[in-house]
Amino acid sequence: MTRERRLGFGDVRPTSRGARGPVLNDASPPPKSDDAERARTVRDVMPEAATFRARATADRLAAAWLLSLAGLRRSEVLGLRWEDVDLEAGTVTIARGRVAVTATMDAVDDPKSKRSARTLPVGDLPGVTAALRALRKRQAEERLALGAAYGPGGFLVVDEMGRPPRPEAYSDAFRRLCREAGVPSIRLHETRHTLVTTLRAAGLPDDEIAKWLGHSVAVMLSTYARALPGSNERTGSAIAAAWAASGS
Repeated sequence: MTRERRLGFGDVRPTSRGARGPVLNDASPPPKSDDAERARTVRDVMPEAATFRARATADRLAAAWLLSLAGLRRSEVLGLRWEDVDLEAGTVTIARGRVAVTATMDAVDDPKSKRSARTLPVGDLPGVTAALRALRKRQAEERLALGAAYGPGGFLVVDEMGRPPRPEAYSDAFRRLCREAGVPSIRLHETRHTLVTTLRAAGLPDDEIAKWLGHSVAVMLSTYARALPGSNERTGSAIAAAWAASGS
């Protein structure tokens, strides 16, 4: 495990407990509760997801937002390094996660579980490969412009100076994009529930969804009905079809 002190993605100020953390530039309304979000149907979430994707693809971190919408955990997206991305094969490999351990300290560690360590074929998802290529190109330009002042880099998600953001700042940026897109502001983790809603509505077996999400089969089967074994390739194709059907 490695630990790093990070205050990226905006200004910081003391909190009520004296710690320091990222500050949004505008008021952030409270996200929807877990129960409220899970009660929403696929008819509710599909148009909103398409609207959010349209806004997110114009953002500097479009590739990261698309991966979050594809069901990756926040820690997994923030833990991705460019060495984990194979643009030719169209895959990303989850090999580590970045999490907050204190108000000012992050840790990079192994994936959440053995099932979380996985390779996902994201190349067929609309816009993902192009967004990854664009982000890599932009980071190379930023590194060239800043020279020695550029951070150590290597991670997929860094700011313009090559610094990984605090996990909380990444969530704050997600809610900002929700507001700018005019869709309900939900917790970033709820994108995984939205994905499950979408894939189940498409008729994908529950254990295929579990494999894609890196979940324990036991946990998934305690929530969803037993289903036939499947592969990440089928799940990736189902996400691509759902996105295409929603107009992205």
